[in-house]
Amino acid sequence: MTARTRGLSSKISWRFAIVILVQVIALAAIFPWRHAQGSAVALPRVTSVTQITHDGFSKTSLLSDDSHLYVSESPAARHVIARVSLDNSDRSLIPTTFPDLQALDVSPDHAQLLVSPVRGGSSDNEFWTLPIDNGSPVRLQT
Repeated sequence: MTARTRGLSSKISWRFAIVILVQVIALAAIFPWRHAQGSAVALPRVTSVTQITHDGFSKTSLLSDDSHLYVSESPAARHVIARVSLDNSDRSLIPTTFPDLQALDVSPDHAQLLVSPVRGGSSDNEFWTLPIDNGSPVRLQT
């Protein structure tokens, strides 16, 4: 390799490196802008709010089966599970033999709730399935 071809090869390598560097900088500058533009469109937003209960009881464990909300509430120092219709806000208590109960999940067929008795000071967790309409709870083995 002559000195002339070595100099020409060196110039081409520098030009190539500069072109690559400019492209990397351009992509780095464009990516955050494009990413922010795409995510702004996908973010959900609240368009309206409707109050569905007016009883003043504290609510926890909000669950849904697309037609009802199931909430654990605390009237008179106990825990019960209420079913609230999404259509007309009608509220009814889920019948149970447990004095204190918390709803944890709704079954895929919307026929049962996964529940756990609330016991102050106890670290033992029991899990039960509770039929929503009628029936006896069944203890799950853990």
